[in-house]
Amino acid sequence: MYKTNKLGVIATFIISLAACGGGSPTSSSNNSPQGTGEMTYQLNFNAKWNEIDFPTGFPSNPHFSPIIGATHNDQDTLWGTGESSTNGIEAVAESGSTAIYNAELEQKKTEGNVENIFIGSSISSPGGTSLQFKVNTAFPLVSAISMIAPSPDWFIGIKNVNLYAGNTWVDKLEFDLKLYDSGTDTGVTFAAGNADGGTEIIALVTSLATDTDINAGVHRSSGKVVGTITIQRITDSFIGSSEEQEN
Repeated sequence: MYKTNKLGVIATFIISLAACGGGSPTSSSNNSPQGTGEMTYQLNFNAKWNEIDFPTGFPSNPHFSPIIGATHNDQDTLWGTGESSTNGIEAVAESGSTAIYNAELEQKKTEGNVENIFIGSSISSPGGTSLQFKVNTAFPLVSAISMIAPSPDWFIGIKNVNLYAGNTWVDKLEFDLKLYDSGTDTGVTFAAGNADGGTEIIALVTSLATDTDINAGVHRSSGKVVGTITIQRITDSFIGSSEEQEN
């Protein structure tokens, strides 16, 4: 179960559904037509957190909260290492609730820096889920987060992923997911009770070997990660592309 959100927010999950995720991505692209267009991408989240690979302090009911994210421009970084946790990030990281973070993203949309917001479903770990989202050249970046649960205030995510690099739409990217601490709770084990406090600065999770197997966001000896995210282009849907303008 998720922790009780200290902000009093009840988790609401909309089923539709850090550069990034803790590692260098593998990628590919092709010479697709260019223009002011909209693309559809699929995000596949593969949760790999399990008791065999991460035995120290492994909790019961391992799962991840609904992933929430958005496409955005380069005028706003939705989250990042060394940056302050917002109330919305705190709510996701501590309880899995997406409501406050969704409201923050809606505000950024009003300000003109966010385009499409998406929310997915919670999943058991190991397990997997997927969602689709649209992206265009004006808002080519995508960022997203999900709580690893149970945990004090820890989460995984991708940030500032550019899907329109070098004036070319990226075909596929894959990210190893490191574990992050929102800095809003001082708990040191996955099953720790609520302990409000901390720096409120996002950082990689590092723990004592007796508490968890995590150091600098990954398994301290094997280097294994708790999951991966793959983003793959699935359709071309151009609006006013150069080819259309010639017809």
